[in-house]
Amino acid sequence: MYSLFDLIDELDLAAGIPTQSRDTRGEKCFNPQMMTLLPLYAYCAGIVSSRRIERACYADLASGC
Repeated sequence: MYSLFDLIDELDLAAGIPTQSRDTRGEKCFNPQMMTLLPLYAYCAGIVSSRRIERACYADLASGC
């Protein structure tokens, strides 16, 4: 049985990876695997609204899940 982590490892995310390690403002770029995994996990959990996904990130982290 595959997990979402296995699926992300098999995806070709090269098109989404920035060519520079930092953006023009000097901040770190987001990990493309994490930015792909988050909405996939949310959709599997039945959360499709981006605002609800954001709220769930804070609520799930606060509850220790």
